[in-house]
Amino acid sequence: MSMPKVTIVAGVVLILLSVVGVAGAVMHGKSFMTALIPFIFGDLLIALGAFSLKSESLRKHLMHGAAMVALLAAIGALVPMILRGSQMSALSWVCIGGQFLVGAILEVLYVRSFIAVRKAREVGAMNA
Repeated sequence: MSMPKVTIVAGVVLILLSVVGVAGAVMHGKSFMTALIPFIFGDLLIALGAFSLKSESLRKHLMHGAAMVALLAAIGALVPMILRGSQMSALSWVCIGGQFLVGAILEVLYVRSFIAVRKAREVGAMNA
């Protein structure tokens, strides 16, 4: 699967995590504003992935932008886990942990993809 498609799938997963978080917060009568954070990252990833499918010339830049969004999602999830981990509910742990995992796994996939593209480019330049 191409990285733009992986990016879109990861965005959908983050949006689903957000929906679960909002539903859980509403069911328990708590504020759900922080549960919308994965939704924002998911929207950005879907937009970047979709635009990179449409624009071959901008794909490199859009995928680097998506890598930055994934990194911010992973780091952003670490902050509440570190600062208030013992006070978080199980549902919060699932949503924030899911955001961290999606961001971290996506970041690893981006780095591997960028390295593979660079190596392929170097091999192509040697053969030309």
